[in-house]
Amino acid sequence: MPSILFARGAMRAALLLIPLATLTGCATTTASVGTDAVACSAFEPIRWSKKDTDDTIRQVKGHNAAWMAVCAGPAVTGGTR
Repeated sequence: MPSILFARGAMRAALLLIPLATLTGCATTTASVGTDAVACSAFEPIRWSKKDTDDTIRQVKGHNAAWMAVCAGPAVTGGTR
């Protein structure tokens, strides 16, 4: 009988500790600098050239639009095409 009581106690302890362990993943952290500021300082708009393919230019325009949405930077029109 003692082993059954121990098993029940261990199960109860596990059932209490598992939610606590998963809740730590929900904790928020704060940074001294906003994550947008870090990304905006690391990336910048890209320019393209006449030699780039239409698909490359499309991707560059997508990158630049995302950069402008996050960083509110000036419009970069890019290449000469």
